[in-house]
Amino acid sequence: LQLAGPRTNVRAATLLRALHAMSKIQHPVLPATLEGLIRGLTFREASLKPQHYVFLYQAFARLRYRHVYLVRGLKEMMLSWSTLRNNFLIKAANAICKLDLAHHILIEPLRATLAARIPGFSPSNCRRVKWITVLGLFSDAMILSFLRVCHKHEHAFRTYSRNLQLIELYLRLEKPEVYAQLPLTTQFFLECLRRTHTEDAEEDESEDESDDEDDADDESPTLVGGGQELTLSSSLSVADFIPSSPSSSSPSASPYSPLSGSSSPVHSSSRLSPTQWSSETDNEAEDPRRGVDAGEACAAAVEASAALHLSQTSSAACAVDAQSSSVAKQTMAPVAGTNASPSATTAPNCTYSSALHEDVSRMLRKIGVGHSNSVMAGPLTVDMFHAASQTVIEVCPSFQFYANSVQFTALSKRRHQLLLSMGFKLVLIPHQRWGSLQTEEEKKKLLFSLLPPSVLHSALNASDV
Repeated sequence: LQLAGPRTNVRAATLLRALHAMSKIQHPVLPATLEGLIRGLTFREASLKPQHYVFLYQAFARLRYRHVYLVRGLKEMMLSWSTLRNNFLIKAANAICKLDLAHHILIEPLRATLAARIPGFSPSNCRRVKWITVLGLFSDAMILSFLRVCHKHEHAFRTYSRNLQLIELYLRLEKPEVYAQLPLTTQFFLECLRRTHTEDAEEDESEDESDDEDDADDESPTLVGGGQELTLSSSLSVADFIPSSPSSSSPSASPYSPLSGSSSPVHSSSRLSPTQWSSETDNEAEDPRRGVDAGEACAAAVEASAALHLSQTSSAACAVDAQSSSVAKQTMAPVAGTNASPSATTAPNCTYSSALHEDVSRMLRKIGVGHSNSVMAGPLTVDMFHAASQTVIEVCPSFQFYANSVQFTALSKRRHQLLLSMGFKLVLIPHQRWGSLQTEEEKKKLLFSLLPPSVLHSALNASDV
């Protein structure tokens, strides 16, 4: 703090390096330290270059720290966005969206610059754009243009496509009219990625992702093989995300027939994922590397897409519609009955996202609420899922909130919005409330106050039996 004073010879770049190093390793930083660094940058504002503001936004996004100086930085950068290279422009956009500043009026110059640059994006540029940036910052026209460019550079998404999966999920659930404007070949490309990739979503809501040159390789995806005939599906509903036994899925099922799940009251590691999102066999589950190459599958599908859709007759379309409706009836059947639940196999082990998740799961079992843990819902991993009432129970650790705040991060809010758009009921358990409880009785009272009647009713029925 003394070095950041106005009478020292420390440069602004040195202060930014210190801030960047602390954020890179997620070092716990006191608010007074950040205030002192910001004050030092204010004294040296005349020496700041456009790329320095990019480093500043990156560091604050990793620390999940919002400050009024960030808005001042947007004002200073209004006329300077066009001077940055594409990689710096994307890094700034990603960080600004994670800081929930995408809807600020001062962001318009950045949006205009990105709109002009998107057609010239390189493969690495397309990979670096985060899904939260597309959902929060891009207009409808920009989303269409961006997805066309991603299709052009499809080879860049052979190993990692989770951002595109979330973008497609958002479009199909909340903006179907925009998705319908995509070319059929681009829709096929997105479906190929969805079918051939199953991403590891453990760090889905963590905002400590790297935006450096190797940012796209930070997470390790898992490839699984589909081997099914690719067909374009028309719409999504909650039935598309209902879990069922893996044995009930077949290669001839609808693209949105459910893949797997668990309704066992004991904690288990299961998947809540429609076949369109992932399709795997038992052998592939043991060895994920034995999957089909996403690039080859996408290339084959894109080459055949034009001929496929031109050759479809009205009778074939009717057959597909009849097949989709029959699958929807089968998947909706468990929801219609109060005591019915999808059958599934129980995995012996369970992975918890945090100690908070494990503690809440333990208390739910004590009050008789049967649930599944670490369940896949499309490209998202939910903490706990109550199959009988179609309720998702999510714990909210500290990384889902901005530092020294009770406000959800932009990533967390978008995640919750997507889960609600899927048709699930959502129950959130913040770590602040849970950590303040001392006894198990207090925790049980909190769960009884938060859980919907449908979940509590099933727990009471189970206890009576």
